[in-house]
Amino acid sequence: MTEIPSGSAGNVPQQMQPTPVAPLRLKQSGWGIASFVLGCICVVIVGFPIVVSVLGSHGLLGFKDGPVTPPKYVDHTPTPESEQLACVGAVLCSVLMLPFAGVVSGIIGVRHRQRRHGMALAGLIMSSVMLVFGLVGAAFVALFVFSSMGHI
Repeated sequence: MTEIPSGSAGNVPQQMQPTPVAPLRLKQSGWGIASFVLGCICVVIVGFPIVVSVLGSHGLLGFKDGPVTPPKYVDHTPTPESEQLACVGAVLCSVLMLPFAGVVSGIIGVRHRQRRHGMALAGLIMSSVMLVFGLVGAAFVALFVFSSMGHI
């Protein structure tokens, strides 16, 4: 048997051996991180009221009065309730704008080349789901408000 001298691999000279190359580690996209953070905030801000309202409507939170029914007649003179209604409208707009910003930043983060897309994709999915829930919730709130005002 012949011994192979150390430093060579068989008949291949040392110059022709492949040199190990460190794998290229891509950075996370800044837009993707922003989308993920916005998605997490959306889950808390949009998802929490949905869970509370569903549990409350089924009586699982200990409320014994049942669902809130609108009054039979609503006076249309300006009252403090109309100011509260304006605040509800502002909150609904912000609840819809936050997931929309998350969707936009997620799309930008996914479209970045030479960046990792994991957080951007997770933020895009969370923000999209919360945007749909926010739109459905806003439709139900609008339906409730208009029915209590006697417009439907």
